[in-house]
Amino acid sequence: MHKNPLITFINNIRYLFRYNLKEIYSNQKSSININEAIAFSQKIKCELKNEWNDIFIPKSKNTMETCMELANSNKSIIRLGDGEFMLITGKDIPFQKYDENLAKKLKQIFKINDANLLTGGPVEYYSYIPNLRNSVKEFLYFKSGEIFSNIKNYYNPETTYYSTSVSQVFPMFETYDFEKHFNLFKSIFNNKKITVITGEWIKSKIDHNIFLDSNALSIDYIYGPSANAYDEYENLKKKIEKTPKDNILIFALGLAGKILAYNMYNIGYRVLDLGHIIKDYDAYKKQKTMDNKNMHDFFAPDI
Repeated sequence: MHKNPLITFINNIRYLFRYNLKEIYSNQKSSININEAIAFSQKIKCELKNEWNDIFIPKSKNTMETCMELANSNKSIIRLGDGEFMLITGKDIPFQKYDENLAKKLKQIFKINDANLLTGGPVEYYSYIPNLRNSVKEFLYFKSGEIFSNIKNYYNPETTYYSTSVSQVFPMFETYDFEKHFNLFKSIFNNKKITVITGEWIKSKIDHNIFLDSNALSIDYIYGPSANAYDEYENLKKKIEKTPKDNILIFALGLAGKILAYNMYNIGYRVLDLGHIIKDYDAYKKQKTMDNKNMHDFFAPDI
């Protein structure tokens, strides 16, 4: 049976565009109006319904649902997003050069189905998310096709995927209950001892520290490289293993942090791979204007 030409056209568009996370905000000069693209996407719903049995839609939770799950339980989370999947397909990214062993471990983590370990995925690729910023919509409509075509090969149909964007809501959303979101995160740290594994950039770039603004009992830091931290994996692992088991381990250390988080989870720690949460809260408190420059700075390596 021949496919409808309209569907073929859409599929071709998705494969033709190439992805670059940094340039989407600094160099994007799309001649296609985002509202026209959204309207066009609505037109193909009936066409897609005819092929529904052939379409796999991962089970997923949005950012607020993810935040609430973490705040109301002792569960851990490890998130994979655009950068991780670029590396999995063999590409260097600004945070980390390609490493075959690292790519293999990331694929294994993404397929995990563990009730106490939330697996984060880019749910915006296959779910309707309201109130996104126009720059995010442009990325999703015009730049995500190639990477989504790769991601769909790694999903576990038994796993419910939570939102990778839970740690970057301020640059994502035009309107959102930011106050509730960040208060839920602070509640996780209240009366807890926490250890943050991150780069030393936090000392100079952050004015509003979400951990200091919570009622954490204690806050310790283990510093690693801001780029290519996987090269220091063994040294970092030895440092982290000295942390008491009742401390919550918070990782903001790129791709290496995800592998370290998984290893620490397996030996009994609660691990929260929260990536951009530190910058996210700081940007929210400053009410930064999310123009092209600030978008670029937000997602750029912290070096």
